[in-house]
Formats: sequence, C-alpha cells, structure tokens
Amino acid sequence: RALARYFAQNRASYGPSPVAGFVGVDAKNSDRHVFTLWQSGTGLPDQSYYLEDRFADARAGYVSYLETLYDLAGWDGGADAARDILALETRIAEDQWTRIQNRDPEARYNPMAVADVVAMYPNLHVDVMAETLGLPASLDSVIVGQPSFLAGLDSLMAEVPLETWKTYARARTL
Repeated sequence: RALARYFAQNRASYGPSPVAGFVGVDAKNSDRHVFTLWQSGTGLPDQSYYLEDRFADARAGYVSYLETLYDLAGWDGGADAARDILALETRIAEDQWTRIQNRDPEARYNPMAVADVVAMYPNLHVDVMAETLGLPASLDSVIVGQPSFLAGLDSLMAEVPLETWKTYARARTL
C-alpha cells in the first residue's frame, strides 16, 4: 500500500510511476470527466526498445546514461542499479501495449467499477492511488486503458523486491 501511495504522489507531480492515473474528458461522453489508468513506467520510448534486437545499442546507451546519473549524484553502485532498472523496465515493457495497439480507441476504452479494478488488480491498490490523488470518495468507475498491462504490473508489484522498486524510483526521479 505504501508503494502504491508513493507512486501516486509521484504521478501527481509528474514523477516516476509504473502506471499513469489521470483525469480527462470521457472519450465517449464529452460532458463527463473520468479517471483513467494508463501504462507507463519505462524510460525508453516504447516496448520495442526493450524487446527488439535492433534496439540493443539504445539499451546499452540507456544503461550508460543510468550509470552516469548515479555518478553525477555521487551515489555508489551505478552499474548494478542500471542493470536492475533495465531488467525491471524490460519486465514492465513485456506487458505494455504496442503503439499500434494503443491506436485502437475501442480497445483502450474499458470502463470498470472501482471495486472491480481493486479486486482484479489487488497489488496496485487503485483505491489508495485515487485517495492519494485527491479524487472524491464517490468515484465509482475508471477507464482502464490497457487491462493486460495492469494485470502484468499487478503481478510485478507482488514479485519485485521493494529495494528494486526503490532503485527504479530513485534513478527515475533524477
């Protein structure tokens, strides 16, 4: 719960978070505003940069960049941190939708009751996220942009050690 609150607080100030939660106009009812959950969490442009061989140089450059951040901040362990961050972001990217999938407005419009989202993705603590972002307690529904991404992230929140999430957040904050 504390990690979900931390990521929600970061999201409110455009800080690092593996999921974006924001209020916007409902794509199917412009008289209404809705809370939307959307994939996020990677430092490279999209999932292909993590998963395709043709972007191996970009990944190597990203690792070097992360190591440099650690060096400039005066922190030890930059090489290990960079390796751990790339590994975590690669796991996040494995569940992200492609740019082509995200172009389908019907596929990414998935209204769900908040109670159902909380039940389906218990490790994301969407209720804590909504509360932290200052959304009204009466919020009863959300739009889920990429349900399969949230399912994968829900598993990661339970599987990935807290120290790895801290390393990720620390570097992404810089």
